[in-house]
Amino acid sequence: MKQALHIFRKDVRFLWHPILVVLALTAVFAWIHAYSEPEEFEGIISFFLVVGWVYLVVAAVHQEPPTGERQFWVTRPYAWTSLVTAKILFIALFVNLPFLLSDVAILSAQWLPITVRSLMLRQITFTAAFLVPAAALAAITRHYAEFALTLFAALLAAVFGVGYLSGAPQQWGELQWIPASALGCILFLFGAGVLFSQYAMRRMWIGRGALIATACLCVSILAIPPSDLAVSLAGYRAGRLELQMVHLDTLMDGTPYVPSWSGVNVVNAPPGMLPAVDLVDATFQDPGKSFRWSSGWTRNPDGDSSYIALDGEIGMNEALRLSRRFKHLPADMKYSVAMTLYRASEPMALSLKGQPAEIPGIGYCNFAGEGYLSTPTIRCRSVRFPSERVRVNGFTVIGEPRGYRVFTDLSPVSQEIRGFLPMPREFLLTVEHPDSRIRRDLELKVQVGAQ
Repeated sequence: MKQALHIFRKDVRFLWHPILVVLALTAVFAWIHAYSEPEEFEGIISFFLVVGWVYLVVAAVHQEPPTGERQFWVTRPYAWTSLVTAKILFIALFVNLPFLLSDVAILSAQWLPITVRSLMLRQITFTAAFLVPAAALAAITRHYAEFALTLFAALLAAVFGVGYLSGAPQQWGELQWIPASALGCILFLFGAGVLFSQYAMRRMWIGRGALIATACLCVSILAIPPSDLAVSLAGYRAGRLELQMVHLDTLMDGTPYVPSWSGVNVVNAPPGMLPAVDLVDATFQDPGKSFRWSSGWTRNPDGDSSYIALDGEIGMNEALRLSRRFKHLPADMKYSVAMTLYRASEPMALSLKGQPAEIPGIGYCNFAGEGYLSTPTIRCRSVRFPSERVRVNGFTVIGEPRGYRVFTDLSPVSQEIRGFLPMPREFLLTVEHPDSRIRRDLELKVQVGAQ
């Protein structure tokens, strides 16, 4: 440990100029988000802060670069474990700790709740998906120019990959946290493995091979659609609550009927429970079982409703193909629906005088007057990604899905501004707490196509 502290003090002595710059940028970032509207300068300050973090991490690793054969530290009695410990201590004290203190300052200034769970979750995400991969890239590059080129290539591949697979992550809907968590774990394991192996063995081909393998894995995760395994991992289970699902479209004789779309409505929910459909899977099969079509698990287009519209998910081509195949004959249809049941609190009336309504453990909402085009607006501020959702007059204002945004949102505060036209008589706020996740399967005889 003495050797690690000696290396740490040496790094601080050589890098005190960029340390001061990063600390100053962190303080400015915290001040803007705590005491002013951040829209004007948020992008600029966030960009320079991220650049400062990256430079500080790379500079710390490159003080004793593990690549090449002519490093001065190889000829000294340095233990590689002491080097890694010193770098981790340096990053924790001059990147993680200031970022943590800025979160506390912003939440305190905004009068928002401060919980150890939310702070630690942001630190874990920030470290696993950003700091550790940056240190790993620095460990397999010889100098700043090589690091910049490698980082540019990685970002370019990420941009093209996300653009090519832009629709895949949205299919997960409320379950975006599953691929996002898998992506964070892969980045962390890659970064930690490369960092330790480079200092222990100094084999460049291992680190660069791991970089290529990690890039392929990340693209694969972005491309993978939801599956039965993902629904099971998310905790959707049957048997806890009994819900009746009724097909909405029927023929004259009561037979379920599917023109080019269909729907399922959740009714008879227990008192105080509000069902919200997260994912749906529709399967059609002819009676002879010679033809089968499945939409696969996909996001509910009407996210806040318990009604499932398959119009946009199947599409006109699939609907026509189904009609031609079945030729208006009865078919077997199976709906698999993954739902979250929320327990709603008593409605709370918002003051039209602008006084904020406090939501314990989450944040607050207030009437913000007339906004753009004289639209009455509600402004809500909350801690980032709460488990509850808050609705005003039936519209969700707090409770966006947890997903890939955890990697891009630097501020611990989430702000939502929603307009209402026409002006309602009153604004009623309800807090909905997730009670359970359930899955229900509905099997019906249907007729596809025109009557």
